[in-house]
Amino acid sequence: YRFSLEWFRSFNGRVLGELGVAEARQHAAHDRAVAVFEDPATYRLYADVLPFLEGIRERGLVVGIVSNWSERLPSLCQGLGIADLVHFVIASADIKAEKPEREIFDRALFRAGAPGSETVHIGDHPQRDVKGALDAGLRAVLLHRDTTTPPASVEDVTIVSSLNEL
Repeated sequence: YRFSLEWFRSFNGRVLGELGVAEARQHAAHDRAVAVFEDPATYRLYADVLPFLEGIRERGLVVGIVSNWSERLPSLCQGLGIADLVHFVIASADIKAEKPEREIFDRALFRAGAPGSETVHIGDHPQRDVKGALDAGLRAVLLHRDTTTPPASVEDVTIVSSLNEL
């Protein structure tokens, strides 16, 4: 399934093959690419993420992470220091559904124990996050951090450039 480790193995094999990497070296190259991809040191959290997650948890709200990602997303979240600040982590590869598909949002609602009308999905992609959430009956906020370009036009959706605005 897309974004699963097996999907990445196949994808990386195709890319490496097209780049002329010998088949005998592709396995090691794939393993190295996955190691970098999964390494928390590869990523930097935006400055507003930890205060936002801490503040929202203090208010007693249920918080989850829903991402089109491999099945190793929970361990990445642990390494980034955010796993203990959320109630659940849902990776698309685990449930074989990805945003904007309704199934991934339904799983999040189930895990949160909340109806869509009482749930807000915050995401940075107008189609995958905003349209997906709205189609699944959730409210949506578009997080558009790039202040140099205007955000995509999304009717009746709050647009913020920082989690601090929420």
